[in-house]
Amino acid sequence: MPQFRNPMRDPGQFASAFTRWVYYEVPPTMYFGDVDGIAYAKSRRCFRVFEWKYEDASLSPGQRTVLPLLARMIEHEVQCGLFSPDSGVYVLRGTPPFKDGALIDQPWLKRQQHLSREALIRLINGQPCPDLWDRADA
Repeated sequence: MPQFRNPMRDPGQFASAFTRWVYYEVPPTMYFGDVDGIAYAKSRRCFRVFEWKYEDASLSPGQRTVLPLLARMIEHEVQCGLFSPDSGVYVLRGTPPFKDGALIDQPWLKRQQHLSREALIRLINGQPCPDLWDRADA
């Protein structure tokens, strides 16, 4: 195995062979990470990015840096009319299969809210989520 190269990631959390390769081969000069899901409901122009964590798990340094940047980029596209206003980046906190729902977190905006399993499915499916906070406070 090549020499350890990237201290920004726990080697036990590789999502793919590609991520493993980056970890060992690419010099750590920038944050590199993956997200757990990206949903795009084309008919509604709703673009959502999801990162999943157990309730007590922390975001990695890269996620704490990059997820807010992604959120700002998506918000810019909302302002330009490319994406619908309910687009965004969401950290899901809970335990699959989410029978009791999950905590939806946007730590860079200092807000979180518990969603029922049904509301969580709507959120992931790109459907309107009237149960979620008003975007006007974003």
